[in-house]
Amino acid sequence: MHKISTFLLALFAVISFAANSQVMYKDDASKFEYAKDFMLAGKYSQAIDYCSEILSGGNRYPDVYRLRASAYRAQGDFEKAVKDYTEAIQGKRDAQLFQDRGQVNFCLKNFEKAEQDFNEAIRLIKENTQGNILYNFLLFEERGRAYHQMGQYRDAVADFTTAIENGSVTASIEIMASLFRINLLPELKSYALALLGSYRQDPYSMLQDSSLFEYVTAMYQLSEGNNNAWALVNIDKAIDDYKSFGRSCYQGLLNDMYCVKASLCFLEGQDSLAYELYKKAYNANSRQAEVKPKLDYLKIKIGIDVTPPEIALVNPLPEDEKNGIITTAKSTLELYGKVQDSSGVVSLTVNNKSISKIEADGIFVTNLDLQAGANPVVITAIDKFENKSEKKFSVNLVANNALDTDTAGIPELFTYANYHAVLIGEKDYEDPGFPDLTSPANDVADLKNILATYYEFDEKNITTFISSGKVNILDSLTRIASSLKEEDNLLVFYAGHGDVKKIGNQITGGYIIPSDAKKGSKSTYINSDDLKSSVEECAAKHVLFIVDACFGGTLFRSVMDDAPPGVKSLYQQKSRKFISSGNSEEVPDGGAFIQHLKDRLKDNTDHYLTTFDLFSFLLKYKDGNTTPQFGRIDGIGDLGGDFIFLKK
Repeated sequence: MHKISTFLLALFAVISFAANSQVMYKDDASKFEYAKDFMLAGKYSQAIDYCSEILSGGNRYPDVYRLRASAYRAQGDFEKAVKDYTEAIQGKRDAQLFQDRGQVNFCLKNFEKAEQDFNEAIRLIKENTQGNILYNFLLFEERGRAYHQMGQYRDAVADFTTAIENGSVTASIEIMASLFRINLLPELKSYALALLGSYRQDPYSMLQDSSLFEYVTAMYQLSEGNNNAWALVNIDKAIDDYKSFGRSCYQGLLNDMYCVKASLCFLEGQDSLAYELYKKAYNANSRQAEVKPKLDYLKIKIGIDVTPPEIALVNPLPEDEKNGIITTAKSTLELYGKVQDSSGVVSLTVNNKSISKIEADGIFVTNLDLQAGANPVVITAIDKFENKSEKKFSVNLVANNALDTDTAGIPELFTYANYHAVLIGEKDYEDPGFPDLTSPANDVADLKNILATYYEFDEKNITTFISSGKVNILDSLTRIASSLKEEDNLLVFYAGHGDVKKIGNQITGGYIIPSDAKKGSKSTYINSDDLKSSVEECAAKHVLFIVDACFGGTLFRSVMDDAPPGVKSLYQQKSRKFISSGNSEEVPDGGAFIQHLKDRLKDNTDHYLTTFDLFSFLLKYKDGNTTPQFGRIDGIGDLGGDFIFLKK
């Protein structure tokens, strides 16, 4: 609330500089005098220009940095002001510089840094026998204000009390909000009465400002506990009149007024208005500890959504799910994620960088610029009701030689690798409830040709099924999977109808529908447990399911000595992964997914194509109505590895 005019700030700064100025070169000294004159005249841009010209010569005069910081501050450019005050402090550690920087940090809502600056200023003054009492009470008042904004109300009361005892008048108003927050109503009443009494005796009292008078009156009425209706009238007037008073960089007192009004509205049964006021105060400063619980309580009471957004990584997935670690050798990583919320996401950031484009299905993409070693990543999503969720993980950037070290002992895995494929196309359905499909048989034939022609799939190891039925599919898949050895890889492709598995309205999984299934008879469908069981005893290093079916994303809920080290590392660990053409939505017969899949495999020029890279391509060129899904199949041995398509 502490109010000093821009002119007085400038005058104080110039007087201070004149008293402390270091010896400068003649030309620099002349320019500095010009800069001070411009500062006094309120011509801040010219003052900044002269200071910048002096500093461009390589001389690091603390008083020049201080003057330029004051000019930036007067213009409202607090970030630059903090930088210049910091430069000045490097050359001259005095209390006034720390106080000035603390005030600017407060403007930036850097309350912890402001507190540290005020602490250092107080320490320096205590060391200086010449320190005057004016600085002391101002610093205690300012530090108390920082404590209050951080929600440390008892510390704030202690500092405001010290400031009042040493002559501060404004601290008598500041202290009331902290007393109210910790429910010290008798003390609150005492301060309010004293201020109202001084107002009657002193025509020049601060309470001549109508906003302050109405605020103090409301606080007195609130402290009595039986005048809530009148207190609400007065706090309303205080807020309405505040615009004529508040000229500080951060309107802390105005937010306190909102909290007082919110509390009164709650007591008067005006829950919706109380919620809106607490929300306004929380948006201005989320640090005040008691505001968030009150917001959450009111949300529940008036029936507002309290569920935070759901955040999921889509690609790449962490190799170590428990610790959330992704390892890469790329200095720039393209990250795909998905965010969903029933009420709508209003803010999405990745490491405080705003993500402006979110697809209709919640998919977003961002590039992470990485440094060597561990790179912490925090994805933060906020919905329209201020519900917030975070997803934290780490991306570990390793150099190629580090990967070489990690993988040096890996045998020549691909030298002995065999690739097997089971390609299933269900097109001719016996039950008229399922319309026949046209594309699955062609897709199976095309994929078989692509795999045998372009990749290390021997034609004898590719098995196809067209409209084969449930028993034949599962028995054959189980037989083939159980015959494989550790050096083998298994690709399972399915094209046909699909359906969701629900408990009530909750989707819990999915089905693929064989050609002999009976409409509505779920026991004739193939569910995720059936598919897991068919490959559960499979010894193959890698198993990959690719599903082109409606609701396919719900199916699984919860030779190479010259291979790059990252590929060898991925191949070393077992994998059980899936890619589907969509999540819980309809997928058209012969849609974009299968065409993009065939095109990517056929046109690929990379000798080693990872599932990560294949999925990234499918996601980038997804159909507008459906979003491909990618994930691990839980419970059957996935250890974070990846299926690698080996080009001939």
